[in-house]
Amino acid sequence: MSTGLPIANTNLFSATVLNRTITPTGPLAINDARQRTPAGNAAVTLAGSTEAARYDVYAVQAPSNTYTLLAVASGTNMSARRDLMRVGTAVEYPSLNAAYWLPLAGGALDPWVSVAPDGKVVRLGPSNAVAQQIRVDGFGRLNSTSAGATTFVLGTGAGTGATNNCVGTDQWGVISFVSGSSPVAGGILATVTFARPFAHAPYGVISYWFGSSLLASYINRNELTTTGFALRGGSNLSAGFTYEYMYIVLGGD
Repeated sequence: MSTGLPIANTNLFSATVLNRTITPTGPLAINDARQRTPAGNAAVTLAGSTEAARYDVYAVQAPSNTYTLLAVASGTNMSARRDLMRVGTAVEYPSLNAAYWLPLAGGALDPWVSVAPDGKVVRLGPSNAVAQQIRVDGFGRLNSTSAGATTFVLGTGAGTGATNNCVGTDQWGVISFVSGSSPVAGGILATVTFARPFAHAPYGVISYWFGSSLLASYINRNELTTTGFALRGGSNLSAGFTYEYMYIVLGGD
């Protein structure tokens, strides 16, 4: 936030996100005692072309005790203006036609935390196309959803013509396939590409074979990156059999 600007009373501020449009829904007082409500044209639509571009979002005074939203490049010095207050940050993803909205700390949590109608699931994370969400069910169990589709491409370790049945997210899943002909020992079973890259390469990946006999799998350190990893098989597989390897990704942020 720019030096000298007051912080909006964000406990009253809330917003909804549709594609790349952020629409305010709550009242604000901006540098005076007036309670302002969103103007008819209060929404702001991000229209950049850079993936993960960040914007500082401000509420700006408007006529008739209303306000509108203004989005500027993150870090822009707005200290000379006294008609606005910062209310949050937006991150834009043009390829998904979506935006990720982050209210200021202590601000309204409506875009971030939600409870299912039956009260059994609490979701942490914005409800839009770029959010990786953490969900807690009524029994305290955690689950996550990826920000988009995690992809799986089978390699020579799974054999020629192998059938891909992999499922999962950027954090965990199952590499499952029916092996094809001539699987290569030590070859790549599957290359996993994260839906959204991590800020840093994960610390590691835990993988385990679902089966009665030990079938080793491993990951080369140089094949674990911010964008994904390659799981390799430690021994020859038999053609025409189903193989399943659980994986859990550790760290990365």
